Amino acid sequence: MGEFHEDSLGNRKHLLDILPLDTVEYACAYGSGAVPQKIDGTLGEMVDFIIATQDSKQFHKQNLSMNPTHYSLLRFLGYQKIAQVQRNYAARVYCNTRVSYQGYLIKYSVIDTDDLLLDLIEWRWMYLAGRLQKHVVDIISPSPRITLAIEKNRYSALQAALLLLPDKFSLSQFYNELISLSYRGDFRMSFGEDKNKIGRIADGSRTQLNQIYVPLLKADEDVFIQGRTIEQDRCDAVFFKRITGLPFNVLWNLQRIINSRNGKQNDIGITFFLMSPNNYNKMTRDPEVLSIMVQEEIAASLARRLDGPKPVAAAIEDIVWRSALQQTAKNAFSAGIMRSTAYAFAKIAKMMKSLKHL
Repeated sequence: MGEFHEDSLGNRKHLLDILPLDTVEYACAYGSGAVPQKIDGTLGEMVDFIIATQDSKQFHKQNLSMNPTHYSLLRFLGYQKIAQVQRNYAARVYCNTRVSYQGYLIKYSVIDTDDLLLDLIEWRWMYLAGRLQKHVVDIISPSPRITLAIEKNRYSALQAALLLLPDKFSLSQFYNELISLSYRGDFRMSFGEDKNKIGRIADGSRTQLNQIYVPLLKADEDVFIQGRTIEQDRCDAVFFKRITGLPFNVLWNLQRIINSRNGKQNDIGITFFLMSPNNYNKMTRDPEVLSIMVQEEIAASLARRLDGPKPVAAAIEDIVWRSALQQTAKNAFSAGIMRSTAYAFAKIAKMMKSLKHL
């Protein structure tokens, strides 16, 4: 497993000591409890963690023994059923929220490593992939395969943001567009979330975002940074390159949107059928095999028929709203009535507070 990582959380990194970490391949903290936000630079009251485990059944077996009160009434079904709920529904995440430990409230989202890799590489659910496009604080360092998948995820986010931006834009506009990717279509942004959330994330973690994305922007031969202004080439060849850089699930949705608009199947429809998320999952989980087989063929067909970035935005929104809605319902189920109600009221209070600053 990875090593504990010194970070800006200070003593908060020890909050995971309460959990069984034998099977954990990666753990990080994110959100306002881990990264200071814009208004006052302080950390939020609840610390959110992502826990990637190589063996979900073993993790929940050990955790139920150590921390049965972290779970809702689902604990009486046993660890195997809990692992099934985690891995078979919504975004493949199991959340225990509002857990009190050492004077803090924590929320930890458990995901199997295989499912995390699917989300990072394919944007299968664009759930934890969205969180890991932004700055997070590593607690247990990622394994090499997770590190590569996180890099792929951020490269994909770069391509998507550039597709949605105009010829000229500022770094602030770039970060706002990039951060908003994982909130497109999320119903919680209309009710229950901080109305200034995107701007606060962008401003509160600007230094860390610069460390992640400025090197990627500089390495892109079709992007030109001139002082505070960034320009990009938007010719057909570059458009094709950026489409090729999008994750498979976005391409799948783009194909569906275009076929629906045109009322017909295109020449690679059979390829898409064979490589749809469900069928692809049965055939192979190797993203390099997918890339070799169909990625460029798919991108070339789509690039010829796209007339602008709007279908790209719609394809991403379709992924986000489905997983956000399904996972929110699942979280309410896994947390139980009392914790879900307390969590919802805390979110609403945060939203109302943010409205005062609009």
